Amino acid sequence: GAAAAGETHASVLDFGGSEGLVALPEKVWRCLGGSGAPQGTVRVRYRALPKATKAQFQPVRAGVLERLDDVRAVLEEELMRHCTLSVGDVFTVSAAGEPHDILVQALEPEPACSLVDTDVEVDLRPSVEAEVAQERAQKRAAAAAAVAAQLRSQRAQPSPPT
Repeated sequence: GAAAAGETHASVLDFGGSEGLVALPEKVWRCLGGSGAPQGTVRVRYRALPKATKAQFQPVRAGVLERLDDVRAVLEEELMRHCTLSVGDVFTVSAAGEPHDILVQALEPEPACSLVDTDVEVDLRPSVEAEVAQERAQKRAAAAAAVAAQLRSQRAQPSPPT
């Protein structure tokens, strides 16, 4: 399954830190549920990850993909900064000088994968905001249809004699 809340995967970039301390990139800290400056205790363990073959990403806000001049180039540039991804991770791309969060919805062959020395097929979903808006519109339409059906039913019933 996907990484649990407060869980992500990362790779060691540099062994130059102090003994017993791990410096976390902002993206990793955010994926662990942190906010503000990284501080506290994290549990770290080794896990070999398969190379990613497919990924499904979803912008959090509507209109992000339309603001990007070259979606492929922007994603390639950003993904070059990451060694791993986990389902549920959020990474940030810049469009027109503005940061935009991208949610990792799915990965193959597993929910956590390595990006090192691999080509990844990417599928882009409509934004989270767009999906929420569509879901709300469908619920409103269903509710309106139910009311209309109820009114038709009431009109079809014969009136009691007076």
